[in-house]
Amino acid sequence: MTRATLEAAVQGAASAKRYLFRSVPPEYASALVNHYPVAYLVPIRFLNIEGSTRGKITYEVTLHLIHHAAKLSAEQRLSLMYTIEDNALDIFEAISRHEAVVAVEDLQIRPASRPITAHGEVAMSATARVTLFFNESL
Repeated sequence: MTRATLEAAVQGAASAKRYLFRSVPPEYASALVNHYPVAYLVPIRFLNIEGSTRGKITYEVTLHLIHHAAKLSAEQRLSLMYTIEDNALDIFEAISRHEAVVAVEDLQIRPASRPITAHGEVAMSATARVTLFFNESL
């Protein structure tokens, strides 16, 4: 349940910034990312848990924010990267305000290390540890 709660929080925050949301395994990303801007959530990774029927659970969340940029100049691409970085900060700040979220820690935002699609994009990757409360049997 907490994984679904976290994914819904990411989707809500990304949609509020006007990103189309996608959550698929990496091998399908290129085929399913065809509208921009898009927030592509890599499958959430479990890190640890404290408690059995109630406690805290921590996940690693990686979100790629992707904009089509094939026809942009170098200056326009740089400006877009600054905008995308601000959007990533806003999205993770919104996630941190979700009622189930205890903390968003170790947020790292960096330009994507390799193209995610073949469409000529500008992309930033944001990764953080997100801890949630749970009060149910997992």
